[in-house]
Amino acid sequence: MGKRTVSVRGIEFSSKTSLERHCRGIIKNYNAGDMMSPDDSMFFLSLILERHERPEEKIITGLEEELVGIRLRHADGYSFYGEAPTNVNHLFVIYACGREVDFSWKKCCSGFKKEHVATSAMRRAVADQVWSYKRLRFATGHGSVTSDAGGSPLCWGDARVDHYPVTFAAIRDRFLSKEGIALCGIATASDPRCGVAMADVALRDRWASFHDAHKTLRLVSAKENETSWREEKAIR
Repeated sequence: MGKRTVSVRGIEFSSKTSLERHCRGIIKNYNAGDMMSPDDSMFFLSLILERHERPEEKIITGLEEELVGIRLRHADGYSFYGEAPTNVNHLFVIYACGREVDFSWKKCCSGFKKEHVATSAMRRAVADQVWSYKRLRFATGHGSVTSDAGGSPLCWGDARVDHYPVTFAAIRDRFLSKEGIALCGIATASDPRCGVAMADVALRDRWASFHDAHKTLRLVSAKENETSWREEKAIR
């Protein structure tokens, strides 16, 4: 079997190491706090879409039109991460609204654990259900939508859909148990439009139906959602 290549934005690389070397070659042309050129920004945005386990958390649904580009860390990035200046493993997706979302470009190059990739594919399979819930809440909120967790006002860009009190992980694991499948046994397929998808269409459809029947959703702020993620990981 020949050596497996990887590709980003239609560019073929002989290995993950070769892809990482290409990324480092781009990054070394910038100083901390610099915005990347439109072409370099597009490369790293493609890296997120094609190789990140959860691209929708970095290129946020509904804010695509506000994307400005990629920044080489915040000006205070060193203290933010507590890293030496030479260890530049994080970049930031910049939005016109002022939001900045960090991501590990190096992890995108090396790859994520199979279980994480499978979970990302399962999330994508039910993304339309989550998206529909958010749209419904704003459509029926008559201009006043508040967080279900803290009661604070929410704008569209800051609002996140959270699985609560039944976590996404709990629904996922119940489905896998019902199907007699381990999480690492979920076959995935790469999709340049948005990371990975479940390869087995029939299994994907059964999962979507199961999720739709058992989901419990709420609308929260981005900060509240991050706290919820930490709680979910602790439960797992």
